[in-house]
Amino acid sequence: MAYQQGYGTPVPDPLQTPTVNGYVDVPNPFTDRLKSLQSQEERRLFDLVDRLKDLDVNRELQLPQLVVCGSQSSGKSSVLEAISGLSFPRGEFTCTKFVTELRFRPGNVESINIEIVPDTGRNPDDQARLRNARFKSRRLTELGQIVKEAEKWLLGGRGGFASDVLKVEVVRPHQQPLTLIDTPGLIASHNEGREYIDLVRRIVDDWIKQPRTLILAVVEANLDPQKQSVLTIAKEVDPTGERTFGIITKPDLVESPSGLEDFWVKKAQNGADSMTEFNFAKGWHVLRNRGVRETGNETSTAERDEAERMFFMSPERRWSQVDQAYWGIESLQGRLRSIYYDHTRRQLPIIQDDILHRLQKAMREVDGINEKLADADEIWTRFCEERTGLAVQAKGCVDGTYLDGSADWHEAPDYYLRSRIEEDHDEFAREVELNGHGLRQAKSARSLTEDRDGFRTYVQQMLESTRGRELKDSYDPNRLNLLFRKHSEPWYGIARMHLDHAHRRCVAFVEHIVENVLRKELPALPARVSQAMKDHLYQALEKQKKKAEDELKAIEQDRKQPAQTQSKRFEKLARQLKINKNFALVNRVAEEEYPYMANTSSPTRTESVNERENMPPPPTPGSATRFTPAHVDRVLAQDSRAESAEEIGKRMIIYYEIAREVFVDNVVVQVVERHLLRPLHTLFQGDFGVDKDVFTRSVDAERDQNLTARRNALNERIKRLKTFADQLRAI
Repeated sequence: MAYQQGYGTPVPDPLQTPTVNGYVDVPNPFTDRLKSLQSQEERRLFDLVDRLKDLDVNRELQLPQLVVCGSQSSGKSSVLEAISGLSFPRGEFTCTKFVTELRFRPGNVESINIEIVPDTGRNPDDQARLRNARFKSRRLTELGQIVKEAEKWLLGGRGGFASDVLKVEVVRPHQQPLTLIDTPGLIASHNEGREYIDLVRRIVDDWIKQPRTLILAVVEANLDPQKQSVLTIAKEVDPTGERTFGIITKPDLVESPSGLEDFWVKKAQNGADSMTEFNFAKGWHVLRNRGVRETGNETSTAERDEAERMFFMSPERRWSQVDQAYWGIESLQGRLRSIYYDHTRRQLPIIQDDILHRLQKAMREVDGINEKLADADEIWTRFCEERTGLAVQAKGCVDGTYLDGSADWHEAPDYYLRSRIEEDHDEFAREVELNGHGLRQAKSARSLTEDRDGFRTYVQQMLESTRGRELKDSYDPNRLNLLFRKHSEPWYGIARMHLDHAHRRCVAFVEHIVENVLRKELPALPARVSQAMKDHLYQALEKQKKKAEDELKAIEQDRKQPAQTQSKRFEKLARQLKINKNFALVNRVAEEEYPYMANTSSPTRTESVNERENMPPPPTPGSATRFTPAHVDRVLAQDSRAESAEEIGKRMIIYYEIAREVFVDNVVVQVVERHLLRPLHTLFQGDFGVDKDVFTRSVDAERDQNLTARRNALNERIKRLKTFADQLRAI
C-alpha cells in the first residue's frame, strides 16, 4: 500500500532513544495494572473461568483467554506490561522463543508458581524432564530471569523456537483472575532456515484459531499495514473480525504528517466511517511504548504514564484527534476488561453445551466398555435382540417413515435412505431429459430436434439412405424406428449409472446400520462379527443388483423394438399434428394461388386451352373462393420429400417424449425399486451367517485387557466434567 508523504519534521521525543534490553520497575505489587476492581458479577465470572482452568488440566475445554500476537519487536512486551504490570524481556535482540501463559489469581499471600507444559511431540523422557524443571527465580520482578531459565530448559542453549509452554501463575492480594498468552513474535527470516519461520507460524495459529480466544493483534504505526503479517493471519482465523482487537504501538515513530500516520489515526479513532480495510469488531487502541532511556533509567510507572499523556494531548500531533478512550494504558485496561467480560459471558452457554456434549459422549463410552466387559453369552443375547429389529428399521428407512428417527439428518445422511434415493431419481429424470438425446447439433450438446431445418435435412438424408421397395414419395413407417433408436441411444448408459449410484446408496445404508445403529445399541459388537454381517449384506446386495441389471437389459431390448404405444396423449398429439399440417396446407394454397387466380381475370392475359379447362370460374362478390386439384398440386410439387421428412421427424419427436417418460418410470419402478429398495429390509432377516460359537469366540478374541484402566480414566473424566457443569450451574 502506498501512502502520500506529507511535509514537515516530526517533533522529537526527548525521552526516546534507541532500544536496548530493559525491564519495567514494579516497586509495589499492589499497584499492578489489573487491580482495578470489576463489579461483583465480573469478579464471579472471571473467577469461574479460572476455576475451570484449574480443573481443566488436560486442556479439554477451550476457555476464553487473551492471546497477544504480533511481529517480532512489534511492541508486544509493552502491551503485556500495560495489561499485567509485570516486566517482560524486550529489546532489539530479544524475542519470545516459546509461548508464555500468564495466569493471575487472587490470594492472601503473594506467590509465583512456574512450570513447563511440554509439547506432546517430545519423547516421554524429555517430557518428564521438563515437567520436573525447577526455577531459581521466584519473585515477580524476576520474570525476565525466569524466561531466560526456561529458555535454557527448553532449547538447551540452542537457537530457534520451542512449541512448549511456560506456565507462570501469579497470586497476589486484590488480583483479578485473568489469563494472558504471549506467543513468539512472527518472523520473516531466520539464519537456520525456513523451518523456524514455519514453526513460529504454527505455534501462533494453534493458539489464535481457538474459537473462544480473543486475539490482541499488535501492529506498529511506523509500518505499512500490508507488511504486517499479523493482520493477515488474524483475518484468516477470524474472517469476520469478531474476536480480534487491534493494538497500535510506536505512534511516535511514524513520520508526521504522512499518509501512513493518517491511516493509523483513523483506525485508532474507531469511527463508523473508518476505512473498511482491517476493521475489527472489538475495535482499535493505541499505546506509546517506553523509550530506551525510560527503561534504562528505570523511570517509574507514573512517569511513563505522564509521558504518554503528554504525547497524545499535544495539539501539534495528529494523534491528539483520537478520543482519550482509545489511547493509553489506563483506558486500555477498561476496554480489555469490558471486552473480555462480554466475550466470556456470551461464551458461557456455549461452554456449558460443550461440557454436556462431552459428558454424554464419555458416559456412552463407559456404557460401551461395560458392555464389552460383560459375559460373552450376555452379549450374544443382546445381539439377538437387537438384530431382530434391524429389518423393521430398514423398512422404515426405505419407506421414508424413519420409525427410529434417532440419527441426526445432518450428520448421518446415509440413514435417510428414501430421501437420498428420491434425490437420485430426480437427478436421473433430469439427466435423461437434458442429455438423453442421441442426435445432437454440430459442435453442441443441444438436441438436433431443436434445429428445425437441420433436423429435417438429417431425416431426409436418412430416408434417402435407407430406401427400400416403397413407392416413390412414400416411406416405410419402420424408418421412424431407426430414427427413434438413434435419438434415444444414450438412455441405457444414463440408467446404468443411476442403478450403480442407487446400489452405492444401499451399500452406504447397510454400513451405517451395522456400524452406527447396531453398534450404538451394542458397543460390544466384535469387529469380526460386524464385518461378517456387512460381507453377508454386500453379497446379498450384489445378487439384487444383478437382477436389476437383467431387468434393465430387458427394458433396453424393449426400447429397440418397433415403436408401440397405447398412449392417448400420442393419439391426441398425432391428430393435432395432422390438423396443423392440413391447416398449413390450406394457408399455403391460399397464399400462393390466390394471386395467380386474380391474374387470370386480367383482360390482357391470354390462356391456353388446358388452362381454361382447369380454371375455376372467377370469384364474384359474396361467393367463396374455389381451388382445383391443379392449384394444390402446384403447391405440393414444390418439395414433397421434404414434407415427408418433416412429418416423420415430428411424429418421432412426439413418440420420443412419451417413451422417455415411460422409460424413466420403468427404470425407477422395475429396476431400482423392485430389485434394490423393495427387498432391502428382507436382507436384514436371518442370522447373517453368524452363529453363537463364532460370535462368542470373536468376543473373547477381541476383549481388550486395558478396558478396565480405560473405564477408570473415563470415570475420572466424567467426574471432572460434572464438576465443570456444577460450577457453571452455580453461577
